[in-house]
Amino acid sequence: MKNKVVLANNGVAINLHLLVDFLNSTSSFFVFEQYKDEIIIDDSVITDDTYSKLTIEADDDTNFFMIFTDKPYHNNYFFDPIGNIIIVSFYGWEYLTKLSKNNGAAYFVIDSVSLGIDSSFRHTLDDDGKPECIFDFLEDKTGIDASMRASSICPICNSRIKRSMKSAEDKVAFEDIKNILNEIGNASKWDEDLISYWSKKNKALSNQGEKKTFFISYSHADTKWLERVKVHLKPLERNSIIEIWEDTRIQTGDHWKKEIAQALDTSQAAILLVSADFLASDFIVENELPPLLEKAQSDGTKIFQIIISPCCFEETEQLSQFQAVNTPSKTLIEMDHGEQERLLFQLAKDVISHAKNG
Repeated sequence: MKNKVVLANNGVAINLHLLVDFLNSTSSFFVFEQYKDEIIIDDSVITDDTYSKLTIEADDDTNFFMIFTDKPYHNNYFFDPIGNIIIVSFYGWEYLTKLSKNNGAAYFVIDSVSLGIDSSFRHTLDDDGKPECIFDFLEDKTGIDASMRASSICPICNSRIKRSMKSAEDKVAFEDIKNILNEIGNASKWDEDLISYWSKKNKALSNQGEKKTFFISYSHADTKWLERVKVHLKPLERNSIIEIWEDTRIQTGDHWKKEIAQALDTSQAAILLVSADFLASDFIVENELPPLLEKAQSDGTKIFQIIISPCCFEETEQLSQFQAVNTPSKTLIEMDHGEQERLLFQLAKDVISHAKNG
């Protein structure tokens, strides 16, 4: 399934930049991007014709392109998409809830993504019904307040979605939905703005201890995997939980051997991207591994390993003595995309745990 969601703003009082950061920090499958160009909606009321006037072009890998606006729909809906383009209306928000529009924007994103996974069912609430599920259809828009505070998936919908899952990607996507819903619900229950709640939470995490430097050792033949690992670790680096060092930080004119030696000496943990190319590299084996392994023995430096491809990992005793995130029998390149992302997300969680607990 496609995994990119592009978000654009048409004058709504939301912090779109930080909203995108929040969504990406809480996701391992979906990728959220902010649309950089200006979105113009001339119509005072949103109709199908409004969609036909939009000049945006979504990339082929875009799941949804969502536009936030304060203008109303002709049918008074929150959103009524055409294809993968979704205009979300915040018209009259102040009469529906006292919760922030940041909370609402995140909730509508997850509502749309949930329907992208399973659009076969919507709860239609009777007069006594209380919103409690992301799959509720809110004929009474005041139900959005209770929906955001609940931010849940009811047992019936949870079972239905689990039965319909066909791939590991579906499972990872569903975990993203549940993770983001939990954060929206936690903030909304206490009448907090989602972005403020998330920022305070991250600050508390970063203040638990001095950030640790993680040295990444890899073969340049595996650069694409380095970049993917860095994507998963970026939220931790941005929030000052960790600092990452790898050799792309070396600038022209730097004494590269000296820079690497200094980085090895000051790092508190290491991430090794192990492959046949990695094990074949004389520089890695002779210059990077010895000081790392020595520090692991003398100072307790933590060694994290991802086995990229089939290689002589088990036959390399100085490495196989350390538990890898995955097993040699199922290397990264032998997994489907969803499994790869889940593994790299597990690495990020292990890194968080080590950064917090030492």
